[in-house]
Amino acid sequence: MLFRKKESKIKLFFFNQTSYFLVGLVLLALISYPLSKKIFQNYQLNNEVKNLNEEIKKMESHNQELKNLIGYLDSKSFTEEEARLSLNLKKSGEEVVVIKNNNEEAKDLPAVTAQTKYALTPGKKEPLPRRWWNYFFNRSVF
Repeated sequence: MLFRKKESKIKLFFFNQTSYFLVGLVLLALISYPLSKKIFQNYQLNNEVKNLNEEIKKMESHNQELKNLIGYLDSKSFTEEEARLSLNLKKSGEEVVVIKNNNEEAKDLPAVTAQTKYALTPGKKEPLPRRWWNYFFNRSVF
């Protein structure tokens, strides 16, 4: 009789609704953890594929720009332009005109005068900040 009571308690424990719920909960946890891990890995892979596709598009556009540049550098017009600018060559039948500037740049540059030398020489009685002020902002010096 004692054996029957134990058997019935075991049957009640294993065939109870609460035990089914607990077993189902454990199985759900065992299945959902690897599943969530795989979903997260899939999400990371999709993001990486998306970033790599964007990088491929950028590289292709840069590659196309470089091909266009190579095409221009191989063209006859670029060769002629470089020959004219770098090597000072001309086409046959073409006349070259050279325009010289008669020291226009020299007119724009300030001349060194005695006042300029005075303003820049060290050891004068004016304080250094005053001399710098005169150097940069005093128009009579230049």
